[in-house]
Formats: sequence, C-alpha cells, structure tokens
Amino acid sequence: MQIVPLVIEEAAYSGFTQKIILTAADIILLTSGTAASIFPDFNVATQFAAGTYITDLAINVKTAFTGQAGTLTMALTDTAANALSAAGLSLTAAGWLASYNLTKPILETAVGQILATITSQNAITGWTAGEVHIYLALSDLNTLDR
Repeated sequence: MQIVPLVIEEAAYSGFTQKIILTAADIILLTSGTAASIFPDFNVATQFAAGTYITDLAINVKTAFTGQAGTLTMALTDTAANALSAAGLSLTAAGWLASYNLTKPILETAVGQILATITSQNAITGWTAGEVHIYLALSDLNTLDR
C-alpha cells in the first residue's frame, strides 16, 4: 500500500490532499470482512490526531480486481464508526465509484484511523491483480489553533 501526499498544485486543483493506493498484494494480507487501518498507516495501530477534518472522499478502481470468480467489496469508515463510503462498493469493475456517504465534513474529535472493510465471497488470497485509489481531503485543524 502507498500513501501519496498530493503536491500543492494537485491539492489546490482537486481539493484532495492524500491518495491511498491499495493493490491485490495488499488486500490478500487482510481478513475478509474485518476492518483494517488504511490511514495513517496500513494495517497497524498508528492513529491520526484529534482535530483531523475529513472534508471529501473519492474512490477510483484503477484496475479491476481479478484472479478468481465471486465478489470483492469495500466499505470505508473511521474509528468513530462514521461511514465514509457506502457498504458493498464493488472492486471487480474498473471506474470511479459514485456511491459514498461523505455528505458533510467530519471532524475527528478523538485520535483515530480510516478503516477499510474488504469482503471477498471466496478466499481473499485468491485475488491476484487489481488496484484501487482512494482520494482524501484532510486538514489538521490543530495547526490553525496555535
């Protein structure tokens, strides 16, 4: 997994500050149907600070996930159980996913993580190729309160 901070010009143009890239090699390390951290680090307990403000989200299945038959879906939440995306977003067809729940900004009032729950109809280890890009617009409001 890669977390790519977008450069100032990209952030100014798009409004997004981070791009998370998940590949088939990443998802096969997860337990199907169990939430795992994807930000600020992959599948570990690192947390972002209270005062993190999530203002937008976009998801692009850059390369459809392949390697076996069946469904592969994803849902995004935060540690406080705020839904950031709709449940059951398919990762087996390439394209931008329009269904997400971030209808208003979320102020994280406690330390936390962004979590992905990836669910595979068959063994998660059967997925051999695929890539999804998750774009986030994040602000650290603590930097404003000095």
